[in-house]
Amino acid sequence: MENAIFMARDAGMDWIIHLDTDELIYPAGAREYSLKQLLLDLPSDVDLVVFPNYESIVEQDDIKDPFGEVSMFKKNYDHLPKETYFGLYRETTRGNANYFLTYGNGKEAACVQDELRRNGAHRWHNYMKTPKYGDCVLMENLDQIT
Repeated sequence: MENAIFMARDAGMDWIIHLDTDELIYPAGAREYSLKQLLLDLPSDVDLVVFPNYESIVEQDDIKDPFGEVSMFKKNYDHLPKETYFGLYRETTRGNANYFLTYGNGKEAACVQDELRRNGAHRWHNYMKTPKYGDCVLMENLDQIT
């Protein structure tokens, strides 16, 4: 990810985000569902934006194109009423200690700037200043649940 920061800076990019091949960004609420527009519409002093993840629920085992065929998702707990989250936790997790099978902390987009560094696979940090966060938007994680 450090190399990606340097490459993004050299290419003149304004923002960077680390996505896996089974993930997509769904910028709900942005004009024309445009991630570029969503980031352009942020105040200029925003450094980071968190995209809370959703996790797909695969209803059959012969999925060929999860991005086109899967339509049911487990919402991020930050997007659920607490009564729903806690009321259905045991049924939803089915003995797994975690609500999601993979991760639940979302992903961040970071403004490309000096001293930007990765903070794990999901977060970014700037060692020269305290980053300012923008409003949360939606990320859908298509890790398949079988």
